[in-house]
Amino acid sequence: MSFKSLMKFFVAFSVALIITFIVYSINIYFSTTESVSMNVKDVKDECQIERSEEPKTLILGEGQVTANEAQSWAQSNNAHQRFIDICPIYWTYGKLTGIRPDLLYCQAAHETNFGHYGRHVTPDQNNWSGIKKIDGITGPGSHENFDTPEDGVRAHFNHMCAYTDRQPIGKPHDRYQIVLKKGYKIKYVEELGGKWAISQDYGIGLVNLLNKLITFKR
Repeated sequence: MSFKSLMKFFVAFSVALIITFIVYSINIYFSTTESVSMNVKDVKDECQIERSEEPKTLILGEGQVTANEAQSWAQSNNAHQRFIDICPIYWTYGKLTGIRPDLLYCQAAHETNFGHYGRHVTPDQNNWSGIKKIDGITGPGSHENFDTPEDGVRAHFNHMCAYTDRQPIGKPHDRYQIVLKKGYKIKYVEELGGKWAISQDYGIGLVNLLNKLITFKR
């Protein structure tokens, strides 16, 4: 074979080798990209599953502690005697409405500082749950008044009935109708944030307090 023919062969072989390498590289690139894309999708799917399976706390149902256990928990938190005494009434209305009494008792603990009050509501108003007369106002006179401590508990449960689309017990307070018109059908405690109160973490705070009650050991 002449030198000229040898050079032509070498050039042709080199070009073929380069083309083969380029095609191989392109295949590797797209194969890797597709694999990475699938892996990213799998991770996103797993994260979505984790978020969707995150446990939430139901508003409706039976309490996970007894009234006596809740009273002991209240005493351990230096609750006022009025808050300890009203506890059994919460369990009574829990049975009547199907709403968890332990949850609402914890909410009352949060709203009244375990019966000590000290905010814009005074004890004589018998308002256990911070129910306001109208939206957007604060200070003295901005909250509902109830005739007796028990009537305040009934109003508390009725107010939650308005949020959960349930029938009230007896004649509801005026604020009940305002909430009812908003068309809430809340199922979980965590959803109360931004609705019952302005804070988006309001429901989460109640869940944390509820967990402390449930895990309390006398």
